[in-house]
Amino acid sequence: VTNFRFFVGTYTHEAPNGGGIYSFELDDKSGRVKRLSIAGGLQNPSFLVLNPSKRYLYAVSEINSRCGKNEGSVSAFSVGEDGGLSEEVRRGTGGAGPCHIRVNPNGTVLVATNYHGGSVASYPINPEGSLGELATFIQHEGSSVDTKRQNEAHAHSSIFSADGSIAYVADLGMDRIVAYKLDPLNARLISAEEVDTETHSGAGPRHMAWHPNLRILYVINELDSTISTYSHKRDNSLDLVQTTKTIPHDFPGRNTCADIHVSQDGRFVYGTNRGHDSIAIFEIEDGSGIITPIG
Repeated sequence: VTNFRFFVGTYTHEAPNGGGIYSFELDDKSGRVKRLSIAGGLQNPSFLVLNPSKRYLYAVSEINSRCGKNEGSVSAFSVGEDGGLSEEVRRGTGGAGPCHIRVNPNGTVLVATNYHGGSVASYPINPEGSLGELATFIQHEGSSVDTKRQNEAHAHSSIFSADGSIAYVADLGMDRIVAYKLDPLNARLISAEEVDTETHSGAGPRHMAWHPNLRILYVINELDSTISTYSHKRDNSLDLVQTTKTIPHDFPGRNTCADIHVSQDGRFVYGTNRGHDSIAIFEIEDGSGIITPIG
């Protein structure tokens, strides 16, 4: 296979304006990228995720109000053979500014996190891949030390444990990783606060990524430019192993972190810096999961 299809979300209502969700094809041999189509009609489809079947794509609409309510939405698009997208259903998220969505490992539940609203929503995924009605809405309450960014809860992303039994939600505003048990039959989230994790003050946990082979979770902290490494215990609690800076200690400018990924072979962690304008690269120690900066 030499051609790969991929999708790009955009902000449509903040310059420079995107047009919606773009579908592209990459030729692996030549490196050429061809635009296939564009799906408009959804405001600020800033975060996308594919169903495990690859036949449905889910997108947030990162807005603060719709239909007279203080909420954004999440949509399900069917993916055509030609890469075209058709919106099948749109569901309100119950809170403002949904910025992230995650599908559980077996593709039956979707979780949306509302950044501005500081809340979490869950939905059943129907057998064909479309979204059912809102099943859970949970409002976070709390704050932390940064008076500009942490005066209230800001749920930023979620990630499921490997077996899908637990959903962890990184709340930037609370400096907390909030844990929920998943009731898969009803697509409901149930508080598991006994395994909540408090981060260090002012961290601002944003995105998370698992090591592919080890019981290790990496969390990138937006506000203080660090990556925290956690050991995932059998009781689903998270134990801090280390915290590492993503930028040089002598960098004089302002920086915030955004995304984090682990290479498929489990050898490297990549974290993005906004301000330093770089991708931080870390090598993973075999067995322990401890990371060392290499670039």
